[in-house]
Amino acid sequence: HDLSLMYGGGMVVEVDLERAYALNEQACQTRWLPACSDQGRMLAAGQGTALDPLRGVKLVLDTCLDGYAKACIVVGELAQQHGATKEAERLFGLGCEAGLYKACLGKSQILYSDYRVLEAAMALEVSCEKGDARGCVEAGALILGTDMPALRPYDAEAHTLLHKGCELGDARGCQMLA
Repeated sequence: HDLSLMYGGGMVVEVDLERAYALNEQACQTRWLPACSDQGRMLAAGQGTALDPLRGVKLVLDTCLDGYAKACIVVGELAQQHGATKEAERLFGLGCEAGLYKACLGKSQILYSDYRVLEAAMALEVSCEKGDARGCVEAGALILGTDMPALRPYDAEAHTLLHKGCELGDARGCQMLA
């Protein structure tokens, strides 16, 4: 799989998408999930192989459902782009459970756009609990920055999240506490 990344990105070797696809396909046959996800993305885009978006998206989705959280972000974004908001929320949620900030952010944005602000903050808090300072700061800022009386009981928790984000190295959390 590392070789496929080198051929696909032109690192050290000349770009060869066909070779990158073949290496991903070979690694995926051994159930190396990152390779399966990359193979699916390449199939869906027709990179290094014939264009086959249905098979590609299915491979990335299966990889997500098999537990490769980064693949959940890819299919979550695809679902969102095609207006399948509930499915995108579910897929981002699977990636978020693994603590991936980008997945938690995707889920949070969907929840926020549906006026489910506290749930949006809680989604970001998952990545915070896994040690991502951005999730801490974004969750705290979301609660404090929303002018909803129903959220005021959560202000102390928001400050705790900002403090944790600051401790984890996100300067925005420190600035918001000052």
